[in-house]
Amino acid sequence: MATEADARMIIDQLLKDAGWDIFNKAQVSTEESSADGRADYLLKNTRTQPLAIIEAKRFSVDPYSAKAQAKDYAQSLNVPFIILSNGKEHYFWDYIDGGDARPILGIPTQADLERRANLKIHRMGSLQASLDAIPYPVKFRFKGEEIEARPYQLQCLEKADEALIAGRRRMLFEMTTGTGKTLTIAMLMKRWFQSAIISRVLFLADRIELAKQAKETFDDYLRDWPSALLYGGKKSLEGQIVVGTLDTIAGQLGANGFGHGYFDIVVTDECHRSIYNTHRATLAHFDAIHIGLTATPNPGELRWISDHERQLVKSTYLFFDCWDSAKKEGMPTFSYILQEGIRDKFLANYKIYLAESKLTFEGATWEDDEISYGDWGRTAESEDRLKLIIDEYFRIEEERSLARPRKTIAFAVSEKQAVILERLFNKLLPDDACLRIADQLNRSPDQVRQEFAKKITCYSNNGNPKPVIDQFKYDPLPVIAVSVDMLDTGYDHKEIENLVMLRPTKSAIKYAQMCGRGSRLCPRISKTEFLIYDFVDNTENFDDPGMEYHRPKEVSARYGLEQPGEAETDVDTTPPPYPKPKTHEFFV
Repeated sequence: MATEADARMIIDQLLKDAGWDIFNKAQVSTEESSADGRADYLLKNTRTQPLAIIEAKRFSVDPYSAKAQAKDYAQSLNVPFIILSNGKEHYFWDYIDGGDARPILGIPTQADLERRANLKIHRMGSLQASLDAIPYPVKFRFKGEEIEARPYQLQCLEKADEALIAGRRRMLFEMTTGTGKTLTIAMLMKRWFQSAIISRVLFLADRIELAKQAKETFDDYLRDWPSALLYGGKKSLEGQIVVGTLDTIAGQLGANGFGHGYFDIVVTDECHRSIYNTHRATLAHFDAIHIGLTATPNPGELRWISDHERQLVKSTYLFFDCWDSAKKEGMPTFSYILQEGIRDKFLANYKIYLAESKLTFEGATWEDDEISYGDWGRTAESEDRLKLIIDEYFRIEEERSLARPRKTIAFAVSEKQAVILERLFNKLLPDDACLRIADQLNRSPDQVRQEFAKKITCYSNNGNPKPVIDQFKYDPLPVIAVSVDMLDTGYDHKEIENLVMLRPTKSAIKYAQMCGRGSRLCPRISKTEFLIYDFVDNTENFDDPGMEYHRPKEVSARYGLEQPGEAETDVDTTPPPYPKPKTHEFFV
């Protein structure tokens, strides 16, 4: 029969793995006498002062049951932390102000425990008192401008504070695209840095490009707390904020890597993609406050049509302790959905044009929630079918206000389809529109005809699409970007006014992310709404609540103005004219 001594053999090895010298009594002592008995292990800081006790139990005993006994020892020895272990299961308990004992996968290092203990010394009393001493940000400088905090951002900070004080260690923030998730979490991090709740942060992004964007935000708003972008190799010791991807961090665990207690808070952006397979284990490695950020649509806003995705979202809620089993729904710590942003005039409204021409799915093969471009692709990518769609697009566009060319993203299925779409958009651009746009942009008609549309895929610019992405964002041409998985997420371009759906999907998350590319307001061009052209029935499949766009009855071909008393119009303000091009402005 296994005894407590067997459990202690495993605990000894866990201590060694975490860098503790179990033979050095200045670090680890055993059978330490207290007023109420003997603590199995006493861990000490670098000045040999008590730091934590470990209460060991045999394999058959749930270590959580030893809380009361261990707390007596800890209070008697004046140690701030308790570890409960039977060699197989382990709990960490910051019993003073850290909530209940929580499961951990291993023992923290001496340095990490000592750092956490020092944080307590710098606080102004309890968590509540420390947070109350720090005012919420009302106005602040960001990217060279005076910014006023939005009401929903302050509400998010309040909800996070309340959850922390209530002992929550996992939180989920659902914030729709365009509402500033990264800036909001930076505001929270600064507040918790200042109140000595945290001293080290790990921010995990879905892609390295998004990690770089997040670091730019932190470098600006959190300039007093240095950040480091982690690519690979050795762990970064340069910053209090480490930014990286899950794949990179996963290679930094274990010996000489990040310990279980290295970070005080782990923020996972687009977290619905991370709670599966090995990534879930990577997140669970860290004994930290876990905050998930997601623009995942609330099930009440869009209809789920994928069981796979429904389970994925449920798993996200479960990981962040936000799943209500009785109601069978997620209860995020904070939520701010698209319709709320539109109502509060922080996001652009939108309308949906339900196209007459459709791409059909006969013969389609689906891979999870995305369509496979096999036999269906060869049919759908036929030139005649796509020509019909593009002709309809231009017919509707030319009936709308013509004050300026509208920046547009066309979502395509494949590289092959994108190449055809780029060519057809350029070829079928009406002559009148070509001449008008050339005049509006101070470009030659030839250049407009050649560069009106460009594809942006992983193959663009010899496998380096970033210059083409930047050209679309900062230059007047191209007007249309044909994207294959490049501009669906994490792309911030406020001037996007049209989205063309040529990519079917069963993923409500994917659809919401594509729609989010147009949701940002743009005062420079007086943009308050955008239009979704749906050629694949995505909007109907997800029961999108957006208002349907109806064509004007009569439009002046010359000025793009509706006759009095007719149907809806686009109210546009002509932006400042573009300068004439210099020889170095465009790509050859």
